[in-house]
Amino acid sequence: RPIADIRVEGLKLVKLSLVMNQLRAAKGDPYDEKIVTADVKRLTRLDQFKTVVAKVVPKDGSLILTFVVEEEVLLTGVRVVGNKLFSDQEILGFPKDSGWQVGMVPLRTGDPAADFLIKRGKERIETAYQKAGFYKAKITIDAEGLEKRRMLTYHVLEGPLMKLSKIHFVDNTVFSDKELLGKINSKTEWWPIRKGLLSKDVLESDVATLRSYYRRRGYRDAEVRVRVETSVDDTYGEAYFLIKEGNIVTVGSIKIEGSKLFSDEQIKQAMALKIGGVYSEDKVRQSRADLQRLFYKLGHIDMRLVKVDGKPGLNTVPIPGTQQVAVTGRIIEARPHFVGKIEIRGNEKTKDRVVLRDIR
Repeated sequence: RPIADIRVEGLKLVKLSLVMNQLRAAKGDPYDEKIVTADVKRLTRLDQFKTVVAKVVPKDGSLILTFVVEEEVLLTGVRVVGNKLFSDQEILGFPKDSGWQVGMVPLRTGDPAADFLIKRGKERIETAYQKAGFYKAKITIDAEGLEKRRMLTYHVLEGPLMKLSKIHFVDNTVFSDKELLGKINSKTEWWPIRKGLLSKDVLESDVATLRSYYRRRGYRDAEVRVRVETSVDDTYGEAYFLIKEGNIVTVGSIKIEGSKLFSDEQIKQAMALKIGGVYSEDKVRQSRADLQRLFYKLGHIDMRLVKVDGKPGLNTVPIPGTQQVAVTGRIIEARPHFVGKIEIRGNEKTKDRVVLRDIR
């Protein structure tokens, strides 16, 4: 059927003439889906629209072809205000001979106003300030200017430079303060040797480090949080690491099925996890590697250790009423591989038999 009319809906700033010049479909021509699909692709490649959809509506034996578009918001400018520690160039980037030096903000004038990139720029600026010791630095975006004028403006409230005066560990009974202090990167001020800057980024990393330290030593349910108390003038802060150790978790049972080459005892003996021993994720990973090595020695290089659901790894299930876990898994041995002919090349001074003697 012929195309009776071509319409475009959703235009705000983009000119209708720009859109119509991209179209190969024409009024009065027979409708051709391939031509319309190509038109949609051409409009999309203009980088002026988020979405382009072609709709067809029958009318009096002909068709009305409508292109429904959603315009891409292109930035008219990108700027930062309130920054003193970092220059505009460091934050926004700057031109250089070989192109553009990207700063903390991954957007420039003329780029689409992608929300995730705007947010990424905000997070990078905040992280940079916090690493520099501006613990209470806040970055906001001028939402009104972005919506009405498409101007992206980052407002920086730097706040004071803050230093770490004390570090406290709360409710730790298994490991001493001294031992835990040696595991974290946050350090108090020690003038003039150490600045002791208070950094949110470092504190969050320390929380993860302490949590991992406990869990790798059998405290599977250990949790760590951090709280910061600042001085009245916001120049110093004290960090409190709040620790919930939980109980140590041990291995209650081990059951690995599917092996024809090795007995249950041989399997258990090869594993780092031991019945009655401390459970940890490190030992789970080590046990997987131990079993792989055991089978590799006999040529079963395609051997797999899987969970109940068939995914790689070991199942570890808490045993009700205890502080123990049951470890289970299944071995798929696969067929063995054998070494055929061994060729030695490049040995001009040493005979083949000498080299082969050292191969195991």
